[in-house]
Amino acid sequence: MRLFFISIFLVCVVFAANDVHEIAKKIDALGSDDTLSDKVTYKVYDPFKRAKPLLAKKTIKQKVIKPKPIKVQTILNEQAFIDGKWLQKGSIVHGYKITAIKKNIVVLRHNKKEIFVPLYQGKNFLKAKEIIQ
Repeated sequence: MRLFFISIFLVCVVFAANDVHEIAKKIDALGSDDTLSDKVTYKVYDPFKRAKPLLAKKTIKQKVIKPKPIKVQTILNEQAFIDGKWLQKGSIVHGYKITAIKKNIVVLRHNKKEIFVPLYQGKNFLKAKEIIQ
């Protein structure tokens, strides 16, 4: 029985030696390592390629709402006509508190920020004409 296994082992070794010898001949026929890398190309599979768009951070574009500029259209008797409303000292407009109303300027304050809004010099609000006598 031992002899049988030893003979099978020797036959396998002989066939394996022939296969190794043939493989070595094929490698020599291809040439050196430089030419081997030029002839053989491998496509590398990236398992995360499909997941990259899912993992990318999505940026949501939000509309930036710009506040309307505050226009003081008229100042009359310690009241100011701002954005279609007559306001006085202490009133709140666009989150700012009116702290003072002067001849040509309205002073607004929010926290520690103070804004001086001059009288709007655009179209004549009251559309009054000067009467010459």
